[in-house]
Amino acid sequence: MAGLSRSVFYYKHKRPSDDEVIDALLALVERHQRWGLPKLFKRLRNKGKSWNKKRVERVYNMLKL
Repeated sequence: MAGLSRSVFYYKHKRPSDDEVIDALLALVERHQRWGLPKLFKRLRNKGKSWNKKRVERVYNMLKL
């Protein structure tokens, strides 16, 4: 089959759940409605969350905040 190994053919990407990121962002936005992504991300980092900026931005855009 097209020169692919079996492991590559059957590989399924396992993306971690974004539920924690969604909950944290919604909690912050509820208290600080005028804050944008940079300030929200900085606050999440100060709270000890080690999420990647790209992940937080993806969830932020998905929620249309």
